[in-house]
Amino acid sequence: MNTRGAKQVAEWGALLTLRDTTRALIDAQRSAATSPGQRQALREILGEQYDAYLARYGPINRFTMTVPKDLTEAQHEKALAKLIETWRTDEGVAGDPYTGKIPEDVLDRLSDEAWINPKQPTKLQSHLGKALRTDPTFAPVLALEHFDEETMTARKAAIFHTDVLHSRELRTHADTVDEAMAISLDEQARLDVGRIAELLGATVEQAETAMEGHAFRTLSDPTRWVSAATYLSGNVRHKLADAEEFAALDPRYQTNVDALTAVIPPRKTDVDVALGAPWVPIETYTQFVRETFEVPDDVAVTIERAAGRWSVAVGTYPGVREQNLKWALMPKRGSWATVYNFEHRPAEDRGIKNAGVRAGDYEWPELLTDLLNNEPIEITSSKEFIESAGAPVVHDAATRAAQSKARRLAQEFGQWALHADEVRREQLLDIYNDKFNSLVAPVHSGEHMSFPGLGEKYTPYPYQRNAAARIVSEPTVLLDHVVGAGKTGTILMGAMELKRLGLADKPWVVVPNHIIDQVVREAGQWYPGARILSGSAATDADGRRLLIAQSASQDWDIVIVPRSAFSAIGVDPGTKAEYIRGQVSALDAELGTVESHKTKKRLEAMKAKLEEKLETALEQAGKDRGLTFEASGCDYLFVDEAHEFKNLARASGVTELANEGSHRATDMDLKLNYLRSMRREEAITKGIPPEEYTERVATFATGTPVANSLAELWVMQHYLRPDLLDDAGISQINDWGATFTDTVERVELNSSGSRLRAVTRVGEFTNVGDLIGMTSVYTDAVTRDQVPADLPVKDGGRNTDVTFTPALEVQDFIADLGYRADHADAKRPDLDNALKVANDGRNATLDPRVAHLDAAPPEHSRAHIVAERILTVHNESAENTYLDSAGEPHPTPGALQIVFCDRSTPKADRSWSIYDGIRAELIAGGMEPAQIAYVHDYPKPSEKARLFEMCRTGRVAVVFGSTEKMGTGTNIQDRAIALHHVDVPWRPADLEQREGRIIRQGNQNAHVKVFNYVAEKTFDTVMWQTVHRKTHFIEQLKKADRTMRRVVDLDSDSLAENSAMTKALATGDDRYIQQIELDSQLQELQSEADSHFAEQHSIERDRDRLRREVPRARERIAGLAEAAPVLKARRDAEQWPGLTIRGVFYDKRGEAASAMAMALQGTYQSLKGEGMTKSVIVAEMNGFPIEACRPTQDSLLYLSFSALGSSTKTIEAHDLYPRIGDGDRSQHSLGLLTRVENMAYTVDTDLAKAQRTLDRDEQRLDDLELIELSDFPKAAQLKDLSNEVTRLRREIKEAETSPEAIARDAARAERAAAKGREPGWSLMLNPTPALVEDLGMGSADDVRAMMRDNEAAVAQARRDTGGVTNAQSGADDQSTQPGGFLRAMEHNTGTVGDWNGPDDGMPDAGHGNEPDNGYDLDT
Repeated sequence: MNTRGAKQVAEWGALLTLRDTTRALIDAQRSAATSPGQRQALREILGEQYDAYLARYGPINRFTMTVPKDLTEAQHEKALAKLIETWRTDEGVAGDPYTGKIPEDVLDRLSDEAWINPKQPTKLQSHLGKALRTDPTFAPVLALEHFDEETMTARKAAIFHTDVLHSRELRTHADTVDEAMAISLDEQARLDVGRIAELLGATVEQAETAMEGHAFRTLSDPTRWVSAATYLSGNVRHKLADAEEFAALDPRYQTNVDALTAVIPPRKTDVDVALGAPWVPIETYTQFVRETFEVPDDVAVTIERAAGRWSVAVGTYPGVREQNLKWALMPKRGSWATVYNFEHRPAEDRGIKNAGVRAGDYEWPELLTDLLNNEPIEITSSKEFIESAGAPVVHDAATRAAQSKARRLAQEFGQWALHADEVRREQLLDIYNDKFNSLVAPVHSGEHMSFPGLGEKYTPYPYQRNAAARIVSEPTVLLDHVVGAGKTGTILMGAMELKRLGLADKPWVVVPNHIIDQVVREAGQWYPGARILSGSAATDADGRRLLIAQSASQDWDIVIVPRSAFSAIGVDPGTKAEYIRGQVSALDAELGTVESHKTKKRLEAMKAKLEEKLETALEQAGKDRGLTFEASGCDYLFVDEAHEFKNLARASGVTELANEGSHRATDMDLKLNYLRSMRREEAITKGIPPEEYTERVATFATGTPVANSLAELWVMQHYLRPDLLDDAGISQINDWGATFTDTVERVELNSSGSRLRAVTRVGEFTNVGDLIGMTSVYTDAVTRDQVPADLPVKDGGRNTDVTFTPALEVQDFIADLGYRADHADAKRPDLDNALKVANDGRNATLDPRVAHLDAAPPEHSRAHIVAERILTVHNESAENTYLDSAGEPHPTPGALQIVFCDRSTPKADRSWSIYDGIRAELIAGGMEPAQIAYVHDYPKPSEKARLFEMCRTGRVAVVFGSTEKMGTGTNIQDRAIALHHVDVPWRPADLEQREGRIIRQGNQNAHVKVFNYVAEKTFDTVMWQTVHRKTHFIEQLKKADRTMRRVVDLDSDSLAENSAMTKALATGDDRYIQQIELDSQLQELQSEADSHFAEQHSIERDRDRLRREVPRARERIAGLAEAAPVLKARRDAEQWPGLTIRGVFYDKRGEAASAMAMALQGTYQSLKGEGMTKSVIVAEMNGFPIEACRPTQDSLLYLSFSALGSSTKTIEAHDLYPRIGDGDRSQHSLGLLTRVENMAYTVDTDLAKAQRTLDRDEQRLDDLELIELSDFPKAAQLKDLSNEVTRLRREIKEAETSPEAIARDAARAERAAAKGREPGWSLMLNPTPALVEDLGMGSADDVRAMMRDNEAAVAQARRDTGGVTNAQSGADDQSTQPGGFLRAMEHNTGTVGDWNGPDDGMPDAGHGNEPDNGYDLDT
């Protein structure tokens, strides 16, 4: 053995002695044979051994951190070059990389990424050596001490002072049935009626009676029971339908029916339906096509959906050209053309055909297909237009025209689907409610859980108990617990309970690498007797192989695995092959149902690619690749920080839904699929009934399940509850998106500003309440207010708003933004656009110098005002004393302040930033320059670590940084007394990350200050409202509040999308902001009123429906009552009573069977493509006709008695034909006949079910007849608010012509004239690259220099003429006065394109004498 000498051997001997004594003490505590004196003697021996070790060597868990060396400049440059190459490729066109200048912000970001060393810091515990670190029995020794990794100090664990294990006493009595059931669940994870009766001192019959309503009989076995929490959750509508069938035959199940009926979610009537929603029947889409595009009945319309994509095929018909003119894009083919709806002068003037558009029309079937599939609506330029005129690849004007058609068509469908026909509306609402409004979240209580083996010193919080109960009872769980909630303890309890109850054999706990030693220690302290395997040594291939071998070969309670090792342990190629084989089988099934040649070709191509992958996987499966995940024996996963796996590959045409994916996420998906398949095989082997089968595979833990976009919810749903997605028919991301998003089509610039691109983006998330309902089924949320943690408290309990008035020039700048918002040329977004307007507004709001204006006076300067607050806090806390890592007073006094700002950050060229502005003010106020630091000046890991250490020790008093650079992993809270939000964070996650730096355990300040800086009448106000609104949604998500219907995405830029807001801000009148707020309130209240009236109408419709349905149901029951005895008598007849098939009576069963098989097969073929609207009589039984119909989407044949109202028999297509290789085909025919005959024997069951339904409907009708329809309870508030909005608008109109307004506008015009500024001047100070080029300038600085020269010239002219110039005529320009903005807001819903302002475009200086460059989009 390779050792490090005698000292190493001696230390290992001491550690092994500690291991043996610890094991002996734990065994003694487990055994009832040992006395307290014997255990105390062992404790004393252990204490002496530990004290001796500590005195000689130090803490057992000590370590040194090995930090990788910083990258050299050469390594940084190499990494940066690679990142730049990738970025240029992504920004290029048609495979050609982008060759232009890289934007500064992009270059800064890439440079920061290039400094990151791929090698991570690691802990080195050389005193343990690999032998002890890989010793599977060594974990209890690590748990002997509570080790503080910050101070490197240890204190003895509870095992030194008291018994940490006690044998659990068997409960012998329960006072209530709930307590008895909880004890049974705690002992066996199931309801044992005999045990419950024993605890209650009752008979089994008495116990069952007591359990009624608290638990429910399973449908497979009435003597088996499941808890109410389990039974009354999940898809309760489906459970109710099943229970009703059983209750018709067994009255004991009526309790199940009543309980399920009580928890059914109220029917939704206010839903959104979009083109492409997979739950809308194909028949509905087909009807929409026929009605909207006036397709004759004799023309074939084929709409299919296969492998997650829609296809549309329509035969040629006489009126198709007129429909293309109305709904599609028909470019003008030439000067001779007379039928077109799009022309483009820049192309026509150059003699380019087809308006410069690629060949052919964009016909309505193609447009509809793109909309159904959420594909970007993009029209490309023709090759001739690109080559001869320099046109961009994306034909901007044609794309916008097509997008306008698409929006109109999407709106048309929404109106047609839900508002044009009451019957269709109700049918769609029924389908929607069945699929998306049927889920109820479980509520599990862990109050009676005893947690055998849990250390005596640990008392779980109630939410930890409940979470553990949920883990034991549910297939999967997402622990959405805030930092500090103790999720590690929750995970450990869940794992140990799964193991104890036999629900999991070998749970793996996957944790971030840097905390694995800490989790191993905590596991040993929470469960001192647990058999824990640590994977901390699995840092290389050999270590991972050893970990898998140890995991598989021994009986462990918990295996704790570092994340890197988990991801590096691959799945067996055979598992991959099985996964791919399932996908191939699904494609085969779809190939058997589709009709369209185009769809078949697409599916066949997909199948060919999958078969290539399958062949590769099978080849690898035959090779010896060593140990794999399957070989480890793991059968359940706990995954901490699960958001690290959110980048699961998903292909979508919607930008926010798409993701390229990562190996880590794909690997996780494969492992979860393997665990599910293993559980299914286990259930089949053990004969577990479906209703009792729980597919337990994983618990994920993360405090941020959603950070960037709500699309991340789909990832967690896919990982944890794919069955819910499958049941709802939205397992693919595009189907999910079609149900829960409202998309918008746009033409945008790419990040380099070099080219246009058509994109489909999420406008809003819709049907949000039901999205939350689906998530709540598996999410266990714990919020800050539930956690009894010792955290700093904000002064006053909230953030302090520091408001100030911006400088006059900033107000003029924002007013000019209003002009730009009105006049931006939609055809030239590269010159100016809504995003650019909003960005310039944010910059000017932050500090005028960021927008290239002069510095503001101190009283209007954000930099000055922030510095004043920092200096005040600094002076108040300069003498504060703080403790060092050893708990002693640190010699350096003074608190730390954290300053966050994401805009105008320091640049590599040392150009001015707001950081510099604040720093200069601080130094002027007396602060030492050495006490001020920018995190941007410390890019290397070692430099950043040094900076953070200076923050913790008082050498730095103020640290500046952005959310990205100073967020997660920044531990500088020790002295943090104030945090300053200089700008507004982008997302709720950003706000949480920022404030998490100061509201954090370890902060020695009991009270802290958090400042928000808000410039009045600017973008600040709106941005803070936006981030608070998004934060509110996250709170509603955690609370599972299902009342929300629509919400913007978390990463959306609502300011850039709402030009009306820009125009309101531009006026400088508070009432414009107030009007927008009131309009929002009015819209919300109006929506509430609409919802109320929709509910009232729903009551009316429900009452009218029942008035029609109840008499029909009575007639149906009468018919069933007449038919039931006749049909049931067939079973008791001595001689087979015969059957009529297709008009021929058969009295011999064999002949009838052959005829029936042929009739069903022929009927199935003849009904292809007909849908549920057509049925055919196939047979007659005792005078009752049997009809058949075939749905369009599924390969099924439905059979039922005509007009009898009995249940429908479903026969799958593959069951209609004998299987290849079946010798006796007559047996197959007889089987089909038997299935048809069985219809007769269920009529009495249908009768009982119909009678119960009628009883319920009659009761419901009686209740509805007593309901008096009410007015909207907030009608007065709505009226008052409406009147207030009307009054405010009137005031604004009057204010526009008031003397004050006239004077203000004149003063603004005079100030602009004094500087020679014309409308749009704010863009000239902050020009886009396209504008710089159009002006014939070399750079943006050249344009600004031109502006300064012009300003100087005007100033000189004013001096020469006594203060009057021609520029003064601008005072009469109405375009910058508030009236134009008000009219915009009255007619504008937030998109620039709908605003019909003047069409004179932006300033065009420099165009006049330029030669024709071949392409002028301004034309």
